[in-house]
Formats: sequence, structure tokens, C-alpha cells
Amino acid sequence: MINFFSMKFPELSKNDLYIAGESYAGIYIPYLVHNIDKYNINGGKLNLKGFLVGNGLTSYQYDCIPAFLDMALYHNLIDDDLHKKLNESCTWRDFMIKSTKLNDATCDKYFDIWMDQIEKLNIYDIYGSCY
Repeated sequence: MINFFSMKFPELSKNDLYIAGESYAGIYIPYLVHNIDKYNINGGKLNLKGFLVGNGLTSYQYDCIPAFLDMALYHNLIDDDLHKKLNESCTWRDFMIKSTKLNDATCDKYFDIWMDQIEKLNIYDIYGSCY
């Protein structure tokens, strides 16, 4: 961005700069804005006015499976009993490394039940059809 505004299109550097993104942008937009801010503090001239992150992922540990599990409960895609068993038997912090084999045989069993229940669900449109 620095090269874009300082070398390629310096005439645009006077314009207000707003940065926006969604989903995984919850990870990289704050880092980008932080670096632009550091650049400006050190004498740079990017006219950053603000940023927006919609429905942003901020942490895999909290925003992926645990959030999806709670969303499934709140939308009646999973019953209270299975929700409770998953939360009691699974350690979600390691799910990225272990994929669906999260913790132990008990967790795997309940996780497989949950995945079987939602396998035909379009997670981006839970009320629509999954093609």
C-alpha cells in the first residue's frame, strides 16, 4: 500500500483511506492498519481515516468450532444434550492441529455425530439448500 500511494499513484495519497474486509480479514486488517499507523507516526503520509471488519475471524480458538457449535444450538441444529457432551469432552483449542480428531475417543464420537447431523447443511446459508 505504501508503494501504491507513494510511488504508483501519489495523487491519490490525499484521499481519505478506509480499509474494510470480512471473515478472515478479522486477522489481517488490524495488522495492516497497525502497520499503516506506525508508518504514519514515523513520517508517512497515508490518510487513514478508519477501518471496518464485518463478521471477522479474530481467533480460530474461539471463532470457529466453538462459535459454530453455539450457533448450531441457538438455531436448533443440535440438541442441548449433544451440545453439552461436546463442550464437556472436547478441547477446542487444538482443533486446527487435530482436525476432527480433537481430543480423545469420547470427543471424536460426539464430534462425528454432530458432523453427521449437519453434513448436508450449507453453513453459509443454514436456511437455504445445500447444492
